[in-house]
Amino acid sequence: MKYKILLLISVFLLSGCTAEYNTYITKETVAENTIVNGLTKETFPVTAYINDQGASETNEKIEGIEYYTINQNIRFTEYKFNFPFENYKNGTGVNYCYKNFHIYTTNENDYRLSTNNLNSCMDYYTELTEIKVNLKFSDDFNITSNNADEVNDQTYTWLINRDNYNNKTIEIAYSLIKTNPVVSDEETNNNINVFIILGSFVVLGVVLTIVIKKRNKY
Repeated sequence: MKYKILLLISVFLLSGCTAEYNTYITKETVAENTIVNGLTKETFPVTAYINDQGASETNEKIEGIEYYTINQNIRFTEYKFNFPFENYKNGTGVNYCYKNFHIYTTNENDYRLSTNNLNSCMDYYTELTEIKVNLKFSDDFNITSNNADEVNDQTYTWLINRDNYNNKTIEIAYSLIKTNPVVSDEETNNNINVFIILGSFVVLGVVLTIVIKKRNKY
């Protein structure tokens, strides 16, 4: 039985449509929001994580399984989920559309996101004419390389359509910016007090040394 999790996903399309895949990536979370534009017939619960895909064989949600929040009207269907930063690589949407979706960690603060060159969702849904992929990064990150079609500040966009969907990868490398710890006023005051105390001891030591030397002269 084919799982009911197809690209955000268990939607039966009645006419041509487009999709917009949006993420906002911070050092703590990845907020994913996918909008499928066009007339849809019905929607089933969709698991957030690809490893839970069997739970989408039923129309009822299963306790303990996390699902996308789905909003639907006559114009579009929206799927939303907030992933912990380290778990985004296991999301259903990206892993269903790309058989080889990876996020590599080259060291503690450097990451590389990459896909294979075939967007499978364009194959699964012949009515789907375009997918616009927007990856927006917070100021926590510095982008070191990418193959995006468009760049607007910290938002990187790939335009996938019927002409390029079977020969277009998504590649982007990003680094977590190291920040100096913020020192509170209390810590600053404590440090100043320590220096004052140490300075006082130094001055006292110098004075005592001078007094002792003078006494020794007499």
